[in-house]
Amino acid sequence: MSSRMQQIRETFDVSTLSAYQIDRVAQLAAKLDAFYHEMNLSALAIRCWPEFARDFGVSPCAAMSLLQSEGMILACEGDIDGALSMIAHQALGAETPFLFDFSQVDFEQDFALFWHCGVAPCNLWDGTCNRSLDTYFAGGKGVTADFVLKSGKLSVLRIDSARGGYRMFLQKAKAVPMEKLLKGTYMKALFDRPVKEVLDLVLDNGLAHHSSVVYGAYIRPLELVAKLKGWKVIQ
Repeated sequence: MSSRMQQIRETFDVSTLSAYQIDRVAQLAAKLDAFYHEMNLSALAIRCWPEFARDFGVSPCAAMSLLQSEGMILACEGDIDGALSMIAHQALGAETPFLFDFSQVDFEQDFALFWHCGVAPCNLWDGTCNRSLDTYFAGGKGVTADFVLKSGKLSVLRIDSARGGYRMFLQKAKAVPMEKLLKGTYMKALFDRPVKEVLDLVLDNGLAHHSSVVYGAYIRPLELVAKLKGWKVIQ
């Protein structure tokens, strides 16, 4: 517990948090770590709302950011299919997969914002902006990581269940530098096609709002997996 407290203070700017909030994040990180390894889990899909903020005192976002940087697979909002997508990325050798939302799409500048409320692995920080913890929602109980993610080539995957079957959403993209303008964890992503085409794929196929993203090229092996299993590939 004390080592987690020190780790949090060394990793993040916690100047806006109270001692109680830092303590809660440290406790949760220690407890999730112990549970994950004692149960020999491959992944954990955490139902973060409304119970954590209401009953524990803080949301799990900041603790999840810390633990994901250590290789644990932690999915937000009880998203089991999202956790499966992250496991698949990790099985291919990708490091620190995490879930994001297509938060903003800019047709004029042709990019998407890969954002989430503040759970991305803290080791993927861009090394430039202020990497901090903040409490911007849930009346001060939504303790989240806040930083811009590093630049690089990206592979996107969503193993998605629909009507009793599975399909696979795959995309190539790249993260490019941006300023820290928002709360949460995020990156500016450019695709190898117009962003409107990607958005149309998501909307027309009714895909879930989370996808797993990793740095590197991990598309072709997943295409082969989908072919072997008879899954529809959406790309």
